[in-house]
Amino acid sequence: MPLEIRRDDIREIAVDCILNPTDEELSGGGGTDYCIHQAAGPRLRAECDQYSGLKTAEVVVTKAYDMKNCDYILHTVGPIYYKSNASADEDLRRTYENALNKAKELGLSSIAMPLVSTGTFGFPKKKALNIATKVISDFLYDNEMDVYLLVYDKEAFEISKTLYRNIDDYLSNYGFSLDDDYSEINEFYSERVEKPRFEMPSFGRKNAILPNAINDADYCLEDIEPFIDDYVEDESFNECLRRMIIEKDLLEKDVYKNANLSKQAFNKIYNNNVIPKKSNVLALAIGLKLNENEAIDFIEKAGYSFGHNKRDYIVRYFLKNRSYKIYEINRLLFEYDLEMLGSRME
Repeated sequence: MPLEIRRDDIREIAVDCILNPTDEELSGGGGTDYCIHQAAGPRLRAECDQYSGLKTAEVVVTKAYDMKNCDYILHTVGPIYYKSNASADEDLRRTYENALNKAKELGLSSIAMPLVSTGTFGFPKKKALNIATKVISDFLYDNEMDVYLLVYDKEAFEISKTLYRNIDDYLSNYGFSLDDDYSEINEFYSERVEKPRFEMPSFGRKNAILPNAINDADYCLEDIEPFIDDYVEDESFNECLRRMIIEKDLLEKDVYKNANLSKQAFNKIYNNNVIPKKSNVLALAIGLKLNENEAIDFIEKAGYSFGHNKRDYIVRYFLKNRSYKIYEINRLLFEYDLEMLGSRME
């Protein structure tokens, strides 16, 4: 996907380049810097000896040498964090911006980046994650690149007590909790679930399908009338996607960027009438800024149910509250070890 948060070893993830947080002398003396030098071998040390006095946020490029997972290493110095350092946030922004722009300058299509300055330099992990996510998302709006943000613990993902309580309360209505493991329940249900649907009564359109809001419930004409004019008979998922883009007055670029989809993945869905995997359908519901009822209909047109598991209801919480920040949703899903939304390929 264009931005994917992962727990992975920077020495093993297959990308065009990796970002190495180092010091001004490129010493390879500790943490990630040390591990990368050990993996790349002595020829990296010899090339790094050509540089000295690297400034904060400056980026230099070397070969990856003995590392098999990448071709280049981008070396940078992140800011040292202390409360009186008013420029630390801006310096960290520039660090990520410069690294991404350097990868673009080199014509590279993928990069793996750790949370810079969160080790011995003391930058708070949650703040660093917020800055990195914002910079990367801004960059990806105008550029196509696969960016992997590597995070090794959950400290950076601590959500506010209010948000936690609100989501947990919402999940409890459906028999879930943020902290419970429902993997066995999730595995019981297939991705595609054929749900019972009602036929529209004789006063409506023939064989029309009622929205999920009034499925499985008693209904009368007063209940159904608001939905009759909105229903599009025999509409495919692809046709629904195209219609929603027009009705919401959105640009295609805005939809796939806000859905954390690559242009390639979106075009395959949009132009080739492909039914996406469920995580991408959920992502498109976010990218289209659908309300909860619109999303239910949209997702069911792809042949999926919108329930039965914790991830679905977390996404429904955000839709219900008209909150369409895909990276915030993915950070929450990552924290609770759930599959994230969006993809670089379909």
